[in-house]
Amino acid sequence: MALDESNGLLYLGGDFTQMDGQNRERLAAIDINTGTITTWAPSVNNTVLAIALRGDSIFIGGNFDQVNGEERTQLAAIDRTTGIVSSWAPVMNAPVLGLLAGMDVLYVGGLFTLADGQTRNRLAAFDGGLGTLNSWNPNAGSQVNTMMWNGPNILVAGIFPNVGGELRTSLAELDPVTGAATAWTANANASALALSSSGGRVISGGQFSTVNGSPRQGVVG
Repeated sequence: MALDESNGLLYLGGDFTQMDGQNRERLAAIDINTGTITTWAPSVNNTVLAIALRGDSIFIGGNFDQVNGEERTQLAAIDRTTGIVSSWAPVMNAPVLGLLAGMDVLYVGGLFTLADGQTRNRLAAFDGGLGTLNSWNPNAGSQVNTMMWNGPNILVAGIFPNVGGELRTSLAELDPVTGAATAWTANANASALALSSSGGRVISGGQFSTVNGSPRQGVVG
């Protein structure tokens, strides 16, 4: 399930069609203070795998091809108040698994190799609010599962053997402007599925058993 929170509301995406006895087609919002489901109810025709909030927009990624009955391929933006889907309609050729919203850029990760008809191997970025594909192209060698800010840079987790022009296995840190891999290394021997941070430390969970050659059974931090 995909989650994000803002202003006392928790936005959820997944594969559900009901929540708390009410029809909710793979997207819902819950009031954190009361625990009640809100009236916000966009309809998505397949699984929502990623959510990111910025301004008045809620960006969603997944393996859907319709939102509110309108064609949207793996990626869409929805008004966080009305639930109306934006006219912004980028086309990804395979599922989106991770989203990261910056001040001026939306970063996208997943299984795709094309974004709006241009080659983007599993990582891409779109300019400004609801903008066009930009030149950011770290070229991940395989699947990207999720992304997170690490100071000014971007951490990515997945099952890739290389990214940003360097050998980086499953975990890497990328420059948000150039897409180049930084010197940060945490090479995992299998898929990294999740990222978090605590007290200035990066934490990752996944299916790995070693990181940088040291035993780490599924969690490293």
